[in-house]
Amino acid sequence: MAANKWVTFLIVAVGVFMSTLDASIVNISLPSIARYFGVALGGAVEWIITAYLVVIAAILLTVGRLSDLVGRKPIWAAGLVIFTIGSALCGAAPFLPLLITFRVVQGLGAALLFAVSPAIITAAFPANERGRVLGSNAVVVALGTSAGPTSGRLADRVGTRWLAAGGLVIACVGLVLIAGLDARSSVFDIVWRLVVTGAGQALFQSPNNSALMGAAPKGQQGVAAGFLATGRVVGQSTSVAVAVAVFAALGGASAGRALAQEPAHGRALSPANLAALQRAFEAGYHGAFLVCAALAALGIFTALARGAESESR
Repeated sequence: MAANKWVTFLIVAVGVFMSTLDASIVNISLPSIARYFGVALGGAVEWIITAYLVVIAAILLTVGRLSDLVGRKPIWAAGLVIFTIGSALCGAAPFLPLLITFRVVQGLGAALLFAVSPAIITAAFPANERGRVLGSNAVVVALGTSAGPTSGRLADRVGTRWLAAGGLVIACVGLVLIAGLDARSSVFDIVWRLVVTGAGQALFQSPNNSALMGAAPKGQQGVAAGFLATGRVVGQSTSVAVAVAVFAALGGASAGRALAQEPAHGRALSPANLAALQRAFEAGYHGAFLVCAALAALGIFTALARGAESESR
């Protein structure tokens, strides 16, 4: 029995890992994708990220309820098939509009995987192990840090409320520290700030996931899992939209385009103009992360203000 539940966890983790990876790895690839299709980085190419996340957020709750009615395993298996097909189509897309369309297909499959994975895991493990295993799942989802299993073991012992709030405090501090980076920052400066932020995210996710799934009646854990995944994906979509809007409003996007196009056009900017563009870019970058830190700070109060914990046994 013990072996079966961990086999279940590992199988579910594979699907979660791949669908989560595809939500984040595209961020790194956007400059190369934009060059390949000959489009601006700040234009339609951003829909490669947004389309994927919006589709997931739009149908997660519906899929979660459907899984309570027809079963979680068929939904999960269908999600894996659709996601695999969508991934293959994305790799073969010859035009940007087709790539965005295929990302919608990929997002549909990811939504099926996301919606039922926490419910499958919750059903496979007893309540006294739920925090640890959902903490391990949080590591797979966030690819954050190895602190996740450590929503989870702490959450099983001391409760979720203060751990979730403490994680948001650490993540908020990490975002403020990231906002302080500039062109002179070293790789080490970037890495240790990301470690702080990732540790905070891991400390928040595990207790928060455990509290939500534990409060759901057994017959509605599919809906609860969908709600959990919806909150996460809506947060990702909103953060991308907010960060891009703040970055553009403060002149970072236009400055970045000017800095990127200047070598290609063969025109050397004067030192004064170059310095002004660099300052505008940094201002947009700093503002975007400070706004995200402020949103994380609001989350601290919501984590503290929620009601007493309950568990579905």
